[in-house]
Amino acid sequence: MEMQELFNAPGDVYQAEKNEVRKAYEARLKQVRNMDNFKNSFGNMMRKATRGVSFGTDIGEDEDKRLAFTETLRQMYKTRYRSKKIVVRAHTIEGSSRWFTLSDKNDMEATIGHISGEMDLETKQSDARIKRSKFFVPVRYDLLFLDQDKTHDRVRFRVRRQHENSNRTYEETVEIDDSYRATPDGGFFPYINRSRVDLRPYQIFSSVNKKNYKDNCFVYACIQSGVFNEEEINHLRFTVQTKTLPNNRINEIAQQFKCNFIVRRIEEKYGTRHAAQRMIDTRKKEWGKGFERCVDLILYKEHYMINQKVPATTFYLEHAEELEKKFTELPLKQIMLIKGISKGKPTFQEDGSYPMAIFRKMFELKLFEEIKMCEMDILGTTEYDKLNDYVELNYNEQLCTEKIDSTQETKKPKVWSEIYYSDFETNSTVSPHVPYLNCTVYRDGANIHKVNFTGENIGEHLLDYLKSGSLTYFHNLKYDACFFVNTPGWNTQITERSGVVLQIVMTKYAHNEHIHPKTNKPFKTQSKIKQLCFRNSYSIIPSALRKFSEMFNLSVHKEVMAYRLYTQENIEKQIVPISEFYEQYKIENEDKLSEEQLKEANKQILANAIEANAYENDTIDIIKYAKFYCFKDCIVLMKGLEKFDRDLREVFNQTNTQMLNVHNFISISSIGYHFANRFGCFDECYRLSGKPQDFIQRCVSGGRTMTANNQKQYIEGRIQDFDAVSLYPSAMYIMDGVPKGIPKIIPKDTTHEQLMEYDTFFIEINIKKIECKSKKPYAFGQVFRKNDAGSKIFDNKPIDNFYIDKIGLMDLIEFYDIEYELIRGYYFNEGFNKKINFFIEGLFNLRLKYKKEKNPLQSTIKLLLNSIYGKSILKAMKTETKCVPRDTIFKYIWRNYNYISEIIDEPSIDKIYVRKFNAINNHFNLPQFGASVLSWSKHLMNRVMASAEQEGVPIFYQDTDSMHLFEKDLPKIADIYQFKYHKKLIGEEMCQFHNDFDSFEGAVGKIYSRKLIALGKKSYLDILVDEEGHEGYHIRLKGIPHQVILNKCKRMGITVEELYERLYKGEEMEFDLLDGTNAFKKTKTFQQTNLPTFTRKLKFI
Repeated sequence: MEMQELFNAPGDVYQAEKNEVRKAYEARLKQVRNMDNFKNSFGNMMRKATRGVSFGTDIGEDEDKRLAFTETLRQMYKTRYRSKKIVVRAHTIEGSSRWFTLSDKNDMEATIGHISGEMDLETKQSDARIKRSKFFVPVRYDLLFLDQDKTHDRVRFRVRRQHENSNRTYEETVEIDDSYRATPDGGFFPYINRSRVDLRPYQIFSSVNKKNYKDNCFVYACIQSGVFNEEEINHLRFTVQTKTLPNNRINEIAQQFKCNFIVRRIEEKYGTRHAAQRMIDTRKKEWGKGFERCVDLILYKEHYMINQKVPATTFYLEHAEELEKKFTELPLKQIMLIKGISKGKPTFQEDGSYPMAIFRKMFELKLFEEIKMCEMDILGTTEYDKLNDYVELNYNEQLCTEKIDSTQETKKPKVWSEIYYSDFETNSTVSPHVPYLNCTVYRDGANIHKVNFTGENIGEHLLDYLKSGSLTYFHNLKYDACFFVNTPGWNTQITERSGVVLQIVMTKYAHNEHIHPKTNKPFKTQSKIKQLCFRNSYSIIPSALRKFSEMFNLSVHKEVMAYRLYTQENIEKQIVPISEFYEQYKIENEDKLSEEQLKEANKQILANAIEANAYENDTIDIIKYAKFYCFKDCIVLMKGLEKFDRDLREVFNQTNTQMLNVHNFISISSIGYHFANRFGCFDECYRLSGKPQDFIQRCVSGGRTMTANNQKQYIEGRIQDFDAVSLYPSAMYIMDGVPKGIPKIIPKDTTHEQLMEYDTFFIEINIKKIECKSKKPYAFGQVFRKNDAGSKIFDNKPIDNFYIDKIGLMDLIEFYDIEYELIRGYYFNEGFNKKINFFIEGLFNLRLKYKKEKNPLQSTIKLLLNSIYGKSILKAMKTETKCVPRDTIFKYIWRNYNYISEIIDEPSIDKIYVRKFNAINNHFNLPQFGASVLSWSKHLMNRVMASAEQEGVPIFYQDTDSMHLFEKDLPKIADIYQFKYHKKLIGEEMCQFHNDFDSFEGAVGKIYSRKLIALGKKSYLDILVDEEGHEGYHIRLKGIPHQVILNKCKRMGITVEELYERLYKGEEMEFDLLDGTNAFKKTKTFQQTNLPTFTRKLKFI
């Protein structure tokens, strides 16, 4: 096969795109080491692939073969609309594998990066500097062309292969399903119109132009229907997140838009008259009977289009050239409606023809030409993750806003059959980790029931034991779930956000076979026999169990455990000399503890062993010892959550607020937000979705973290960490309130004076000029831009397309001379709901009261205060994780092909994990609240810091709510603040600041830092000194754990101070993250594995 053939395309419709593809291809060819080897591999692969023959290829270390395989994928991507589904399976040397589809939802280059192992799936952009992942290095690939063969009651999935010796092809059945139901969906029509008939209303064009494919076919068909207004179409673009849309999600859209939909699927095996099968008709739904609007669609060749007649006839298509020459006096539009010639005169079909008659005739006459080249580029243009191309801000109020009324929003309490608290102990010396013990407790009045499981299949035994309809807490669900979630026979739903597993729901079904009484045919049903819910208690109380003692006034045991003593051999022996336990504990902790502390630990081990009835004749029963600790952890977790729930009820009662108990929420932010809502803080405000949500969300900006002027700092003297008291509660306390009403579009040509009259606003501006109102530029600027790594870099420079709200703009005006150009934005002018101010004030004062009384309830209130605003700016979940039984994976791939992001296959477990895109986004939140809270928090910091800089007071480092500066400058800053704002700065009240260095072990009295070495964001050292001259460290080095830093210094024979000084001077250092921490990770198939190596190099330039 000649390489040139791959770039041949009909006509010139692809010329520009072809040149770009050729350039990209030639650039990739420069990576080839041996061109003959590459061409040979590429040719062999393409010969099979173009015939739809599945094949496997061993790559090993042959990078030319890897390049040949990825080039083959690029070619297959362009032809993926054939009847087969193309699936890639990448195998590692350890036997695990990942599957990928060549769906048009995925960015092809990113997909190839994932397939080759050069990028992890979490990475959404290709970067030539990214090294191949150490955890996923493919050594073999399979390219599968999946096909299906349907009968009345079953489907057979098959692939076509070629025998290695005889080269004969054969079909291999890979899966049979007896109850298969397809889930059709719609995507782009992969053909070009070669006739003169105008098919643009059907999103069928006569040339390739990316602009034509801006909208997916469903949205495009809705536009052509004329049923929806512009605001509704814009919202529909936000709602549909994927380029294709499954039929079963149309019901959701119909209900949301209050419009019925009819979808007729065209089955090509039937004649024109019977081809249309009505698949969806929401007019028949009870909820759709009152809708006055209706959209009629066709689904043909997996492409949605409007069901309206084409202004042409099949007669015209057959005789186009002849008719156009004969009837030159007629307009072309009229010629197209000719249905015949009678006595030399044309007869007309004035209303045109049904689309299927036209389309079939065009295929017959070869007037459709398949898009082959550059399809990857064209069909890669529709991304609904974020629409950056809208200019107008108009939106549909009914679809994009939800009024909040706390009196109406009542959540039905969940009744659990039982509430359990559980924990696994594992053998972490092997990879993946293996559980050897589970302890679970629950309360029955005054009685605490305990149960434990040991031996094989512990997770399965736990699932069998738990009552259906129960709730079970683990304090680290992400870890513990790995030991039960892969149990066969369970349907699993996983709720994750930002890498945290919040909840898992597992359901077991009984599969029943029946005989239909009328037809006498067999059919199957399934019934739910058990459902279990698991939650992550750390997401509700984000604190380690050892801190529950202080937080809830509980008696918490001191944990002294030799974890790596629990090898498989020792677990089986169960009894070991207690001296081995001592020695192993010392090995694990000698870098952390002194000799005296280790001696005390040995005494504690012996005391615990005796209490656990695990000690006899200088030996220890390590399983009894583990049970002793594991049960204590479970009981502490239970009592902590119970105390937390009682504390919450006390707080709710103090504020006269009716709230559900803690077991109705999955996170502290959910509790805090719901509490504020029930108090009435958001009444007369509106939750937002679609365009207004997206735009205001762009004004959400977190705190500033940076060194002065973004440069390294080496400062000596008496330095303090000057910290804002409860920064985010303070922001909610002083903010104007939560804006009432809906966002309104700011008129064009609005002046600055008119803009400032609005209650608040969220705008996009171009800052044309910006000059600091100080003798020298601020070391901590208020304008930011993002660097290539996505980090915010603050400075004092002009910037275009900057998103900001009213309070942020007021800060710029106060501290800069600026000139800006208003581009667009929303405003609110219906006043504020000020209950948030009183709500926060009441909670804060209640916390101060309990703090003075040394009542641990103050910790609960602190958690609530800091969690209220977070939920208001949570974004929609773009993906979800599904667990699919191994024996149905091909059915799942076929039904969900266009929505699959990645498939993870670990041969040691019976389930396969699939990450898929959510097709519909109906997410509402309250971004005008969260964005305002963050802006007011920066306002508090700006007033202190910028005012200090205006008077020449140096500041060296800021980390969101704190700043490093000389202790001697604190009175000066306080005076400046008092003079300027008539408020006291230093104190323990909200909106005040105090010194806040953490104490170190053995410290006496007040603390200051004698030296600050600040290297960059979250990377600095303070050498702390107490009143008696004792020294300690305040260490931060982003990404490097505290103990790893200490061990690095110990191995090098240097002090921590010397380490930071060498980093300050630009020396590159490598840190072993296994030296001082338990370095293991959860795989995407929920297994806990040890990392063989884990190093990180740092260099601060």
